[in-house]
Amino acid sequence: MNRVLLAGVLMLWSGGAAATAECVGTDLIAALPQDQREQLDRAVADAPFNRGILWQARKDTMVMTLVGTFHFADPRHDSTMRRLSGPMQDAAALYVEAGPKEKARLKQALAEDPTLMVNPDGATLPERLSGAEWSLLSDAMALRGTPAMVTAKLRPWYVAMMLGISPCMMRQMAGNGAEGGGLDDQLIQSAQAVDLPVRALEPWNTIFALFRDLSPAQELDMIRASLPMAAHA
Repeated sequence: MNRVLLAGVLMLWSGGAAATAECVGTDLIAALPQDQREQLDRAVADAPFNRGILWQARKDTMVMTLVGTFHFADPRHDSTMRRLSGPMQDAAALYVEAGPKEKARLKQALAEDPTLMVNPDGATLPERLSGAEWSLLSDAMALRGTPAMVTAKLRPWYVAMMLGISPCMMRQMAGNGAEGGGLDDQLIQSAQAVDLPVRALEPWNTIFALFRDLSPAQELDMIRASLPMAAHA
């Protein structure tokens, strides 16, 4: 069970292995009616620098290159990496959400304290949710490789986050490993190849700190809010 949980947490941080024909997305914007697309275009038209994923910020002689990342594999990462080859050569450091040290610390913490992800005491999720809710949840988690007996004891916030990951990505991760393929991972590998320091924007335990103060009712509300979208992850 620890392996299942660890893989899931790393999935949230680093993305899965290379996408296959089975795991593709649908452009929901393109599927909208024309008038709604035009309304969205108007809403963002006045925002500065509202197109693209690559920017530079300058102050005096200092330059910061900013790139919008995608944690899963995508063939478009190749062109992004080529564009970033120059800035990477001149950089003083690479900042990412979580670096190798943070991922290693997370692995260690989960191995030492499974209660970070599992609730060993008290009522289980099927006892806290309605019968209909538990049926939907257990089916959705089974599609993501987590059997009902494991899901029942998981922390609700973790379950809610897992519902946002598509089953096909979970299957790829199980077959090919949790790391590799995402833009962050590719940037880290390039930085390590030239001894460029890699620094984290967040401490290793950020994901736990975000949810530790939720009330029991709020935890269940996270699941209820995530369930309707689980089929569209």
